[in-house]
Amino acid sequence: MQINVHFDTSVLDKTAARYEKNLAYSVAQSINAAALEAQKRIRRHLRDVFHIRRGEFIDRTIKVFAFASVGKDRVYAEIGVDNKPRLLILSMFETGGNRLPFKGKAQAVPVTGQIARPSSASNVNPAYTFQALNFHRGPITARGRHVLAARRARGINKRKLSGQYYVWQGANRTFILQATRRAPFGGVFQRVGPGRDDIRMIYSFRRTVPLRKALAFIETSREAYERVFADTFVQKFFRLKPT
Repeated sequence: MQINVHFDTSVLDKTAARYEKNLAYSVAQSINAAALEAQKRIRRHLRDVFHIRRGEFIDRTIKVFAFASVGKDRVYAEIGVDNKPRLLILSMFETGGNRLPFKGKAQAVPVTGQIARPSSASNVNPAYTFQALNFHRGPITARGRHVLAARRARGINKRKLSGQYYVWQGANRTFILQATRRAPFGGVFQRVGPGRDDIRMIYSFRRTVPLRKALAFIETSREAYERVFADTFVQKFFRLKPT
């Protein structure tokens, strides 16, 4: 005797295909939900650890560059800091480091409490930005004139006078000094009285500016994933309504 059994698996095949598709979309949606939660948490964390004067601007620097997509066969989401050159400094706060000048050998740091930046909560005074001060090379100093006279007396006319004998002057009685005891690499000073020492430093020139480790980008993203992904996946895959 022979017993033949036939199974109609078409229903199971359709169900398996449906679950497979549902699995893929549920994973993608859960990854994207975790990325958006990480973005929100990072933006909030920035307000806690930094003094931010332009909140909307700093929010726009934290972007989700790519979302997980079944159609594009992308099984990840990509979140990071806007890749504009002047914004990449923000990513340095993840590990800490030294900020180098964007141009030249040094960068001008406004002295907090002086006219260029009255307080840490203030923007740079518009009248005291480098563009507004409009520095230009001023007349030769007394030392420069003495050197020129000595050269001419010896018949030396071809060699140019060294730049150290010139003064870089700006608006609002400001000027640049190459090096001082308080500013080894120089700075911007302002004359506030008639005396020789009636000056104040409003910018300090620095070769590097140390940046502390404060962003916690990776840690915050990991916490957002652990908090959001599993719950979102269960809701999406089993079509459960949030409680």
